[in-house]
Amino acid sequence: MRGTKPHLAADPDGLIDVPKPPAWLSKDAKAEWRRVVPLLVARKILTDADLGTLESYTIAI
Repeated sequence: MRGTKPHLAADPDGLIDVPKPPAWLSKDAKAEWRRVVPLLVARKILTDADLGTLESYTIAI
């Protein structure tokens, strides 16, 4: 089924600075972190609460 993508609103608690990837991530996971985190921070949709999920995502990729 097709539909429209949800509108992502800026979060007032969104991170301002790009956090470094955790040291324990693999080289590939760190590369994915460095690719996506700046985009999410620029859009102001990444919060501290999202970092655990982001770690899992980068490991899966």
